[in-house]
Amino acid sequence: MISDEAIRGLLGRAWGLGDGTRVARHDGGMGSQTWIVDQGQRRWVAKSVAPHLADSFASGLQVALLLSGADIRAGTPVPALSGSVTVDAGSGDRVALLAWVPGTALTGMDDGEQRLIGETLARVHRVLLNRTVPGARCFHWVDPAAAHLGLRPWIRPAVTAAVGELAELERESPAWPRGLLHADPAPEAFRYDPATGRCGIIDWSSAHHGPLLYDLASAVMYLGGPDRATAMTSAYLAAGPLTTHYQCYDQAGADPAYFLDPASGFRALVDDEGALIGYQSFGPDGRVPGGAYDDSALDTGGGLRPELTGLGRGLGRRSIAVGLAYGRSQFRPAAFRVTAADFNARARRVVESLGFTRTSSFDAATDGKRFSIFLLPNPDPGA
Repeated sequence: MISDEAIRGLLGRAWGLGDGTRVARHDGGMGSQTWIVDQGQRRWVAKSVAPHLADSFASGLQVALLLSGADIRAGTPVPALSGSVTVDAGSGDRVALLAWVPGTALTGMDDGEQRLIGETLARVHRVLLNRTVPGARCFHWVDPAAAHLGLRPWIRPAVTAAVGELAELERESPAWPRGLLHADPAPEAFRYDPATGRCGIIDWSSAHHGPLLYDLASAVMYLGGPDRATAMTSAYLAAGPLTTHYQCYDQAGADPAYFLDPASGFRALVDDEGALIGYQSFGPDGRVPGGAYDDSALDTGGGLRPELTGLGRGLGRRSIAVGLAYGRSQFRPAAFRVTAADFNARARRVVESLGFTRTSSFDAATDGKRFSIFLLPNPDPGA
């Protein structure tokens, strides 16, 4: 533990903050202590970490510097007189002086705050996409053999299974957007300043590199799960880099007359109350330029409203099954053909679960993305 008096002296020696500087103990986390530092109208946060956390702390501060360069308030370190961003407190603990991020901590208890969290996290991720810093720890950092997982009999098998499922997902979809992570985006890490309308994010105490989805999933967890985090996830997905791959599906700006023209082959998918939930197409619209197509099968495609995807309720599979049943009764094709992007592991799993078999792959002529073609024979095309 470092005393308030020791911190006051270190601030004077290392940062030149002498007479008139006020220091008030704030709070601390695991292996850390913080103080609010005031001098006149200026305010900072002094933070110390235990010796074994010093290297990861320095790496995390480099991430904060990247964000500061993009005009995102992130508690940027103030260089000491020596030029270093951290200073030895004399006990092995490392101390940094961080820029104060004005505002109040968010709670995520209402949709407005959730949207701020989602928008801010998306903005952060756009800066950190494909970036790294020296010392960043690479995802994943879970060791199924760790001793503490033996605390309860069920914990180690559950963690081992989850790590295995993650490895399988990454093999199926290796193109998940990756970059530097916050790794602990609890609502209180986001600070909103109503005077300026700006929202910052603090607590860059370490650097981690991995799929950006990790941060989004962590933020959802803190808000109580997917059903309680819809405003946050919608705001994030509207602006975040996780949606970059899926822009090839974006129909914004398309002529509505095209979808309404019967010759285009579009059909609406509605729920029991008649509300639109998605669409199914039959015909050439389901083809992707660059693929080899013929008339031996009927091309079909479809989509759901974005907020209905990824909920784990099987809605995508049921919707495609309904579309196929409709296609059999209306068109009686010899086979159905689906073209799916290789990065879209969820879509590929769904069509394979419905009996489709991959027959070929190709690079799209439009953007070079890899696509695969799947076929499903119609057992009774004359029925």
